[in-house]
Amino acid sequence: MSVRAFSSYDWFTISLVLVLIVLVLLKFINTGKYTLLAKLAYSNDYLSLKDKESRFFTLFEYLVIFLAHLIAAQFVYFIVKDMSYVSSFNIYPFFKLLIIFTLLSLLSLLKYQLEKLVNKCLTDSDMLSYYQFYKQILWSYSIFLGLPFLVFIIYNPSGSLTILYISFGFMAVFYLFKMLFLLYKNRSLLIRNWYYLILYLCALEIAPYFFLYKIFGVS
Repeated sequence: MSVRAFSSYDWFTISLVLVLIVLVLLKFINTGKYTLLAKLAYSNDYLSLKDKESRFFTLFEYLVIFLAHLIAAQFVYFIVKDMSYVSSFNIYPFFKLLIIFTLLSLLSLLKYQLEKLVNKCLTDSDMLSYYQFYKQILWSYSIFLGLPFLVFIIYNPSGSLTILYISFGFMAVFYLFKMLFLLYKNRSLLIRNWYYLILYLCALEIAPYFFLYKIFGVS
């Protein structure tokens, strides 16, 4: 099955230029950290560096997260752009992309603040704070890995939707592998607190996506 030809690629071209500008800005802000982050797929040097810093999130990390949400919005727009509730809005496609980006960012921020509040009220655990940072950066990096696939699909008229599914699988496998590595590394702590781990995963990791599926799911 081939991807239907777009009448215009402007929405993606503009957003891709914005992605490149932010990447240049990231390198300008901190070249060393930028290089270490680029190696996250096979090296934990960036995470080791963050362990030594007083704050998990700095301007560099905020820009990384901003960039990941912009790329994620590109994926979402590509998937839903032909659906009636998207095409019915008679506005320039790039502004539709910005709306999706804003919604994704708000949902992500709300979820992060909820997790932070739960941690603060219950245990105020440094480990859980690190976990929140770790998974956010890991999610962002996983999204970065999917960008080349998206570029290929959009600018290649014969691009197959199979490539899109492969990109999702590639990102998911990478994310899960890295998350399992973190869990294995801290297995003794998790075994001692297995009940709280299961409660956390069900309440704050699985439930939000379940409700989103129920609200926005299309039969």
